Amino acid sequence: MATVAAVLLTLSVVVPVSGAGAQAAPVAPEPECDGATAAVLVDASSEPDLYAAFLLAGVLDTGCLVDAGDRGGPLPVESQSLLDTDTLNSGYAVGGTAAVPAAKLVGGLSWRRAGGADRWATLRIIGNAAADPTALPVTDSPPAALPNDIAADRTDTFVKISAGTAHSCGLRPSGHAVCWGNNEDGQASPPSGTFATISASGGHSCGLRPSGQAVCWGYNEYGQASPPSGTFTVITTGGYHSCALRPSGHAVCWGINNGGDYDFGQASDTPRGTFAAITSGDWHSCGLRPSGHAVCWGYNEDGQASPPSGTFATISVEGFYSCGLRPSGHAVCWGNNHIGYTSPPPGTFTTISAGGGHQCGLRLSGHAVCWGNNHAGQASPPSGTFTAISAGGLHTCGLRLSGHAVCWGSNVDGETTTPQP
Repeated sequence: MATVAAVLLTLSVVVPVSGAGAQAAPVAPEPECDGATAAVLVDASSEPDLYAAFLLAGVLDTGCLVDAGDRGGPLPVESQSLLDTDTLNSGYAVGGTAAVPAAKLVGGLSWRRAGGADRWATLRIIGNAAADPTALPVTDSPPAALPNDIAADRTDTFVKISAGTAHSCGLRPSGHAVCWGNNEDGQASPPSGTFATISASGGHSCGLRPSGQAVCWGYNEYGQASPPSGTFTVITTGGYHSCALRPSGHAVCWGINNGGDYDFGQASDTPRGTFAAITSGDWHSCGLRPSGHAVCWGYNEDGQASPPSGTFATISVEGFYSCGLRPSGHAVCWGNNHIGYTSPPPGTFTTISAGGGHQCGLRLSGHAVCWGNNHAGQASPPSGTFTAISAGGLHTCGLRLSGHAVCWGSNVDGETTTPQP
């Protein structure tokens, strides 16, 4: 079995970089499942996931690397046949439920999932699991009587979730948006059609169509729900502003820009240059440069827009503080530390989410850990494992390995009452 050091060394070799020396995209080999005891299932059309699958197959010492098929489509017939190989007893899905939904985890195998918030988190999870792949969280197989083509359009599960101040939104496997909770300004009434991603905030929500076009709904007094034309790859919503990344990596923000009491430059002072990630809080935003260094702008009374030096793998911000994960998976927070806002627990995480006065992260095992304000129970996650987590105002929501949404904390506006089909 590969050692942690060996796998992490491999990461530095196989992960593609831009410019000179970039390696060609990997090509999935012919699966060798006869005699193998473990299978690795991956969307082979996703280059980052395929790299991660190669690494995991090396960790497991298996040649049974199986294509899960296109996202949104059924499991290929030939892949179904491979997963039915008699000698197989365990399976490992690479990526989240959007990449490899539970409906494709067939063959009667004992399934585990290696999926993080982004490709770097997934690679880090696999590196950390090199010493013991059984540390990866157990995931759910589909009900025996549920065909793949039906499972792909299930109306009781989600592939993405986002918790706002007092409402929540999620995307069904079909891409349709569903929101629940406070709807005073229409923030919980998404338009029809499908989305690739979604972000909920205070009085408004935004999503990206599969084409990359931004669509927002809800409170729009300051123009925060009126996105510019063109396409984007990432979108995030703040208090009175929204931000997104162009395909070029350049950040664009819109919303409050009137020089008034709530204008801290969060929409007008967007830094130049390119970003690999972006996140917005109530009055400030932060982004990660391609190098992994954090840059923040907007309200900075408590130091929330003054990130520490060093690099990050992911970042999340709210009103008075910001948090990020180092490439090692350790959490670092800065800004106001009232009630322990910026005092994360020790250990490593695969993802992190900053809420109104609390933060939550997922351990390698998939278990949720939260800290900070807990007067409504928002920092007391239920037992069990999750593939995604999102901290809102006084509530938190997560996705189970099956794709089912679970929310906890305040339910004054129904924000923790997940919709049923």
